[in-house]
Amino acid sequence: MAANDTSQESQAPSSFRTKRIGGYLVDAGLLTPAQVNVVLDDQKVNGLRFGEILAARGWVKQETIEYLMEKVILPEQASLNQQDTLDNSTHQSDDMDTL
Repeated sequence: MAANDTSQESQAPSSFRTKRIGGYLVDAGLLTPAQVNVVLDDQKVNGLRFGEILAARGWVKQETIEYLMEKVILPEQASLNQQDTLDNSTHQSDDMDTL
């Protein structure tokens, strides 16, 4: 990976940077990438939420999913959204300075 690849990632909108719940669970060693794919395939068929399928299959407890969402995923997404808002207002200020 080139040095400038990292800077592009840090400037990308949060929607491009945020991980989904499956990524967090794989990183934590609670799921394999193959299990994530099974759940995603299940979602296409039955329309259930990712965590609901995990709990129904017995792969991850509902309490674990709720904890991860409350303590890790939602705070991280809120932080990224706040950073995007700050970045956007900074860029708008820079644009006004050039007028």
